[in-house]
Amino acid sequence: MKIKHTLTVFLVLCITVFCIGCSTGQTARSLKDNLLDGWNNWMQSYSRRALTKEHELIGIKTKGADAYTGTYTAEYDQFNGKEFLFGGTALTRKYGNRLQVSYTLSITKGTASLVFISGSDESIIADSIGEDTKLYTISAGDHYFYLQGENFSGSLVLSVEDVNT
Repeated sequence: MKIKHTLTVFLVLCITVFCIGCSTGQTARSLKDNLLDGWNNWMQSYSRRALTKEHELIGIKTKGADAYTGTYTAEYDQFNGKEFLFGGTALTRKYGNRLQVSYTLSITKGTASLVFISGSDESIIADSIGEDTKLYTISAGDHYFYLQGENFSGSLVLSVEDVNT
């Protein structure tokens, strides 16, 4: 298992270096920047696999500028499980590090929680009927917004937008 993990990391690094390319006129600084950019792009494209696939979502998702932003509207009927709606993994995000989250959550039966993951920390955005707008600042690493339900019937309207500072 450890050999498989090591081999995977090695292959990822090889592919990253291959995709970036090297020219004879590059300086050490530009090579470093290219490596970091390549690694960041790979992490962002790979992290999208953690999001719930659109055809598996209960509701309708409209994508924003990237996987971190967009809108989601859903009506749930005895939903059990998690839907990872927005987010990703990145060293730096092209569109900045501030996100505005607006939601309306309606619960008619069961329980539901709208949750924000930042690294290994999880914080509940909402777990009762209501609506609100919150600001989040993200850094390098994992950041996801998801809904978890247990016999949940109700609705969710969620919007995640970039905030220009």
